[in-house]
Amino acid sequence: MIILELKKMKVIRIGIILTLLFCVFGQNKAQEDLKSKKIDSLAFARTLYDFGDIAEGIVVRHKFDFVNGYNRVINLALLEKSCNCTNVIFRKTDLKTHDKSYVELVVDTDGKSGAFYSHVIISANTHQKLYKIGIKGNVINGKNNAEF
Repeated sequence: MIILELKKMKVIRIGIILTLLFCVFGQNKAQEDLKSKKIDSLAFARTLYDFGDIAEGIVVRHKFDFVNGYNRVINLALLEKSCNCTNVIFRKTDLKTHDKSYVELVVDTDGKSGAFYSHVIISANTHQKLYKIGIKGNVINGKNNAEF
């Protein structure tokens, strides 16, 4: 009878130890799974910048900051510009995880007047394949200027 009780207690202890081990290792595995399923993102701080009224003849520029929230390297490329009047400058086109960078849009208002809006479409090897960023403003005080 005592031997049977000792065997039962030994089985119970082994069961408790196995349960604790399963809980510890199972919890670590669950946490790793949650980290790997984290929602990835390429997050732009803003996607449109409004210069408001600006004087004719100046060069306007705006940097669109973003962060690579993916757990891998992402690659960016210019896909399309809405206007040849816009220059696009990439600080980096290949970004490691958590790298910060920017895309700068530049417009020369020399010889222009009136309202303008210019955007670019950037492609990336991310879940969202295309990103659109733009600038707008109103060029004033132009004489004999071409419209945007």
